[in-house]
Amino acid sequence: WEFSSGERDALRKQTLDALLLIEATDVELYAAIRTIVGTLLFARLDGYDGGSISSLMGAIWLAMPPSRSVYDFAETIVHEYVHQCLFLEDMVRSIFVAGEGRLGQEDGLVTSAILKIRRGFDKSFHSAVVALVLSRFYDRLGMPEKARSFREPLRVTFSELAGKTHFLTDNGQAVLSDLMRCFAAG
Repeated sequence: WEFSSGERDALRKQTLDALLLIEATDVELYAAIRTIVGTLLFARLDGYDGGSISSLMGAIWLAMPPSRSVYDFAETIVHEYVHQCLFLEDMVRSIFVAGEGRLGQEDGLVTSAILKIRRGFDKSFHSAVVALVLSRFYDRLGMPEKARSFREPLRVTFSELAGKTHFLTDNGQAVLSDLMRCFAAG
């Protein structure tokens, strides 16, 4: 799971370059990431670019080899930052009325905007927010095709989420409503 010391040096450089790219693209997003994310960890795991978990707030794990592009690193950092924000929002103000076990049952499945497969309501909700933020990020980078690749699947995900709002708290419903307004505004 460990990267060699040479790989770690290259990973640090790619990560710093990715953070500089984020800052140059969206200063507010960069500042928010710096506020929420305190630690970036490097560890290899086949099949994963990185991740984060709700019980370890403020930490993002990066698993990509240093040969991946600075855009891939920036995308993963932004992606995982969004998860961190949603974990915090759910912890403080609650988004979902039930836990993963209930939301992952058949009647809670929704098409994920990121993976484009049916997943638990909470995971697909997360995917919608991630896709919306990444589409905005790529628009600001001047990469409209890449932005569109995140926006197109959102139509299906938002439609399915909107049909199952009984899985959301009042706050969760307000968040979904705001997201759908942002999406509709372009």
